[in-house]
Amino acid sequence: CGRDQFRREVQCESQLPGLEGREPQSRLQSLLEDQLRLLLRDFVDTKTIERITDLERGQILNCLKITQLRVGLILNFKRPKLEWERLVL
Repeated sequence: CGRDQFRREVQCESQLPGLEGREPQSRLQSLLEDQLRLLLRDFVDTKTIERITDLERGQILNCLKITQLRVGLILNFKRPKLEWERLVL
């Protein structure tokens, strides 16, 4: 396959209920979070930040307490290599 056959970051319109009116990246993140939550039964938080800090860890721990889930995932898509952390109550 030639390199010209692929395009990066192609924008597409979402026809999914509840995601209209959001920016494409935000719609994709919301969809990803919802699907991962259903599959993993964990709390998933997607980010595009420089690095994961104690602030994000604290947010996940609070969300776990509120939702009564035991496992939380932080996924950071800022860099080409996925940065992630798993937190357990």
